[in-house]
Amino acid sequence: MLKTFIKNVIRSSLFLSVYVATFRFMVCHTKNFRGKVDRWNIIASSLVCSLAILFEPASRRSEIALYLIPRALESIWAQNVLAGRVKNLKYGEELVFSLAMALLMYCY
Repeated sequence: MLKTFIKNVIRSSLFLSVYVATFRFMVCHTKNFRGKVDRWNIIASSLVCSLAILFEPASRRSEIALYLIPRALESIWAQNVLAGRVKNLKYGEELVFSLAMALLMYCY
């Protein structure tokens, strides 16, 4: 049991470290290659760093995806507020959190 626990901790740590390091490396690399930073650099970096999920067992991939759904919705909301497409509503963060949790509960 301890051996399985340590193996899972190492896999999850490897996933997280490769995910973050690859994203940062790709952002820097695409910035130097293209000479500018825009959303296409971020999209390309995100696609490459998403391959880090292959370090996790298939049974854990859905759990990680369910964890990331609320973070993605929060990020989309924040970007829309910064761009001026939506107004920052009073208790808007709680609304986004509620929608994300509803989606999570639906998936479970």
